[in-house]
Amino acid sequence: MSQNQIQLPSEVESLRQEIIYWIENYLPQMHLKNFIYDGEKYDYRTIQREFRLLCMQFINILKPFNLDPRQRLVIFFGSKCSECNSTDDLELHHINNDGKLDRETFRCCQVYIWKYYLIHLDEAYDTFELLCRDCHRGDSGFGIFTGLFRELGL
Repeated sequence: MSQNQIQLPSEVESLRQEIIYWIENYLPQMHLKNFIYDGEKYDYRTIQREFRLLCMQFINILKPFNLDPRQRLVIFFGSKCSECNSTDDLELHHINNDGKLDRETFRCCQVYIWKYYLIHLDEAYDTFELLCRDCHRGDSGFGIFTGLFRELGL
């Protein structure tokens, strides 16, 4: 069953947007012991705890659908290609080409990689982008490897 075939609760998208908002606005300042944002003072432990609770809410909302961790990450990234907005054959691409490091860290077990990043959505946001198979492979003209493939004559 793909994520396109199931009807997700409406709160999934709002929760996803809230997590991304936290990642972009609150978490970059967590290295400070106390910081002020929008005129309010925050303690980094409180922010950390609240963010983890948001992540657990996201995970728990998707539990009844029996999705594997990778499918849940695809939903977190919006279920569409970041290059061409396609919703078919979606793949998670390591932005910094550090997939080998992940495979070595998790001993080549993809399930462990996806479970780790599902719990650490802030790291997933900085590590991955969602691409369709064509863009990931560079076949569509939008892909990240298009120039390399042209040079090689592929």
